[in-house]
Amino acid sequence: PHLFPQKCLDVSDVADYLGKKYGGWTPAAELYGKSGGKWIGLPVATTGGLMNYRISSMEKAGFKEFPKDTAAFLELVKALKKNNTPAGFALGHASGDANTWLHWALWAHGGALVDKDDKVVINSPETVKALEYVKALYENFIPGTASWNDSSNNKAFVAGDLHLTSNGISVYVAAQKDNKAVAEDMNHAYMPIGPVGKPTELHLAFPILTFNFTKSPQACKAFSAFMMEAENFNPWIEGAQGYLSHFLLAYDANPVWTADPKRTPYRDVSKRTLTPAGAGTLGEKAASAIADFVVVDMFANYATGREDAKGAISIAERQARRIYR
Repeated sequence: PHLFPQKCLDVSDVADYLGKKYGGWTPAAELYGKSGGKWIGLPVATTGGLMNYRISSMEKAGFKEFPKDTAAFLELVKALKKNNTPAGFALGHASGDANTWLHWALWAHGGALVDKDDKVVINSPETVKALEYVKALYENFIPGTASWNDSSNNKAFVAGDLHLTSNGISVYVAAQKDNKAVAEDMNHAYMPIGPVGKPTELHLAFPILTFNFTKSPQACKAFSAFMMEAENFNPWIEGAQGYLSHFLLAYDANPVWTADPKRTPYRDVSKRTLTPAGAGTLGEKAASAIADFVVVDMFANYATGREDAKGAISIAERQARRIYR
């Protein structure tokens, strides 16, 4: 909806009704759903990109639990490589996987593409620290991650070749069908906290909107509300098996999140997520930066040695300024 807010029907009445009935909206819901003080879309759900890891490989690497901070996480990745049970995260043009984990890394170190005024601020010491951190990770990854798409890590993990990655719960669901040994030996965790001291996760949100030139605005509103009523929304969430996380807080009680504890971390991704804009304004410019892989390519250029830090940042800065002019 933020690509064309002026073309979206005001659905504030529906959002207010659903929020009051179902425990309120998460903070991210308002960022995704509101523009100019009114709701222009209803945030339906989020696909979470969390840590997927093999339990036995983590323990063999000397960790009793999954690291909660970026420093310990780097040590885990190094130990996994040493044990020939490698990690791997996409640095190619993987629209979901690469954008989510690399924005996490940038924000975790205090870097940002733009500030709250949409001024390009990527050229900073914090960005350099994030680049160095990701390069240190990349040097310990399974080979080939610079060309990975969104399916590459799924296939490698389920096959037993990859022991740590960032992904939705689809890896686990696929492993339950195709490699039960992997499914039994894997779990999920939140993205580690970086030097900024707070979660900096990015997850993929799915809103529903109605164009304001519709001839049936009330029917569209009624359908949107109907879809998110408990009798319809709960079975939908359950059918997704943890792949979709709600923005309405009452759906925390859905049994899908506790019937299998390995799904539980995905319950809260809509509470933890930032938006693709980071500190900036969610809109067409932020969407363009994501679609053009500005941040992803910056990290890939430095990690693979195509550019030094100055060169990688300079390219990203130039691209961002063209978008945010």
